Amino acid sequence: MLNVTWKSGGVLTWIYLSVFTVGLASSLPTALAPVYLETLGYTGALIGLVNTLGWFSLAMSSLISGRVGDRYGLHIPLLFSIFTWFLAGLLVVFFENPLTAGLSIVLINAGLGFYTPPMVTALSMLVTNEEAGVYFSVYYSSSLAGSLLAAFLAGCIANVHGFKPLFLVMSMLSLVITPLVKIIRSVQFKREEVVKTGISQFTSSFKMFVVGMALHEGGFAAIAPYISLYAYTDLKLNKFLVGLVVSAWNAGLLATQVPWGKVTDRVGAIKVLLLHLILSNLTWVSYPFSPSFNVAVALAFALGVGGSMDLPARRTAISILTPPQLRGTAMGFLDFAVGVAGSAGYVLGGITWDLLGHKAPFILSVILNTAGLPFITRCFLLSRESTPSLGNPSTRLCLLYTSPSPRDLSTSRMPS
Repeated sequence: MLNVTWKSGGVLTWIYLSVFTVGLASSLPTALAPVYLETLGYTGALIGLVNTLGWFSLAMSSLISGRVGDRYGLHIPLLFSIFTWFLAGLLVVFFENPLTAGLSIVLINAGLGFYTPPMVTALSMLVTNEEAGVYFSVYYSSSLAGSLLAAFLAGCIANVHGFKPLFLVMSMLSLVITPLVKIIRSVQFKREEVVKTGISQFTSSFKMFVVGMALHEGGFAAIAPYISLYAYTDLKLNKFLVGLVVSAWNAGLLATQVPWGKVTDRVGAIKVLLLHLILSNLTWVSYPFSPSFNVAVALAFALGVGGSMDLPARRTAISILTPPQLRGTAMGFLDFAVGVAGSAGYVLGGITWDLLGHKAPFILSVILNTAGLPFITRCFLLSRESTPSLGNPSTRLCLLYTSPSPRDLSTSRMPS
């Protein structure tokens, strides 16, 4: 059994403020990273390689973060993330060259890998599964609000002062979240029995879920760097307008994240994810046929609307799929799996961009994404067979475990 004590009130508020700051800080240098790297002489394949290494570092740090957080406390991986971001920014500020620029992008991803598992684990422990979709949607909306502001500011700053100030601001902002370490440390895990944390402890439906989401993430990674680069190279937009395209993408995510979270709680996370994969195919294959800035902005917004269905439903599914004792490990393991798949997607996207044309990565993404559909469908069918008596759609969804009531965890929970 797991005994969780929340010593500090208003933990949700701190989590949301932190994730907004992290979204702002990490997105300042990465929103225009493909454009920045191209100005330093990177080819499409090299940009893909940097992103591959970045996703691999995210995958490895996520796996480490989940295990360390479950065993030693959620605040330890947060310390790793702050140090990593601070170092990544200073590398470019003081030693800017093609090598340090690429290394900094890799380290930024590693920092996100250390940061995300403890934060989503803490959130999942504070709310019930039946309301998790809304709370996770607010979590990701907070992150996206920071990313949206960052994309706009990055275009403005880079157009006038270049890219180096973006990395300096990221380093400074990473220090702002240090008070969160003490707050998250108030989440205490006291185990009354030894809990095995290997993959063998997870259900078949969870494993199917991981495979399906990994294929989906590989498809997304194949096109992620080329949303902005297509606007820059094919539509001949300046850096400011490219920033607006990225902002439209984030705006679509932000505008519909909470509504999709409510839909997730109402109809079930797996159903929402199945629809998400289908809509992703439509928007991904349409974007590289944008003939103008206005169409690119509209399709980028549509990319965001479809993309906003993903993460709240994904985290909600994991919250129900896994018991509290394994939740940090499960969050980290999923992020590891999708990170490895994303690494491969980045490589394939870069190769197809250079060799087969600028539309090729988008077609590849649809192929990979479609391959994930049978696994998510199978997960849904397995979960229905496993929980035939559960009537609420959000609990019928997939899964076998429920988290404690928030009233058991805190007497002073702040509204989200």
